[in-house]
Amino acid sequence: NQNTRDFFIPRGKYAFSKPLTVAAIYKEAYVGCTIHIYGESSFWDSGTGTTLDYTATEGFAIGLQLNKGSEINNLTITGRFKVPQLKDSEYYNIPFDSFTDAQGKCSELYAGLVIDYDGTKNSNGSTGLKIHDLHVGNFTIDYLISPNGKTFNADILLFENIRCGDAKVGFATGQAQEKGNIIRGIYSWGSIHTLFSNGRYGKAQAGNYTIDGGNIAGRCIQLFDIRQQGWYSTTILNVFAESIGRIGNITSQIPVSVNNCTFHFAYPSRAGKQILLNANTEKIVFANCIFRYYGLPDAMIFNSAATFFNCQFSGPVIRNDRAKK
Repeated sequence: NQNTRDFFIPRGKYAFSKPLTVAAIYKEAYVGCTIHIYGESSFWDSGTGTTLDYTATEGFAIGLQLNKGSEINNLTITGRFKVPQLKDSEYYNIPFDSFTDAQGKCSELYAGLVIDYDGTKNSNGSTGLKIHDLHVGNFTIDYLISPNGKTFNADILLFENIRCGDAKVGFATGQAQEKGNIIRGIYSWGSIHTLFSNGRYGKAQAGNYTIDGGNIAGRCIQLFDIRQQGWYSTTILNVFAESIGRIGNITSQIPVSVNNCTFHFAYPSRAGKQILLNANTEKIVFANCIFRYYGLPDAMIFNSAATFFNCQFSGPVIRNDRAKK
């Protein structure tokens, strides 16, 4: 109902088992709609503000379809996904495909917040959304964009002050028309396999994202899984990450910029000898970054052709022949 533009959810815990969807249909096709959903949580609340507790183990908690200018803020959204409970030496070496719900109940696309979940009625997607001061956790994927494999758009999206709780993936995107999107402040202090995945889901394409600011701690196995193609790039800056297993995988045909970031890796005695970065081209540029084992001079292994400019390493770097300093 387009007369409902403001949906306020007071402080409290609300359990529900079917997805809350925001969509409008006219003549059997989705049309643009707008809403403001907000509560009384800060992005760091854990049950003391407005908590939406999704009790199912498949589907998604909140879904926006072809929304234009919608805003969602100050909510905590929780699910049922349980991360594997293993000692560090095993946990940090779990392959991506093996990082599944410890109870064996949650599906692969079980998600907290989904933008453009359905591709059956038309190919248009959302534009100009503002998602801020949210805490989403205990889902396979906390924040999921364009998973349906058919829609376009999902552009001019602003995510600000977002927290990723325990999950397999914190933030996942799915198609190349996701342009001009910004994540300003992403925080994860729990257990998570991959913080940001760009190019794995949906159409398996990578869109245009800027990640500006973040604080990552806890047990994050890898920060990035970026599979960049076409003409839309990823920019990462001002991220502080500690106790991570590795930076992850970045493959691209075009320039990718990583600037002013600090990467503190988990001790090899905890995580094993990790390949800290896989990168395929010198167009992937790290500038003004710090790579460090806490107080240890251990060698750091990079399987990378990336370019490093004005960077500092806590120990010697073992690189393959393609790497460029």
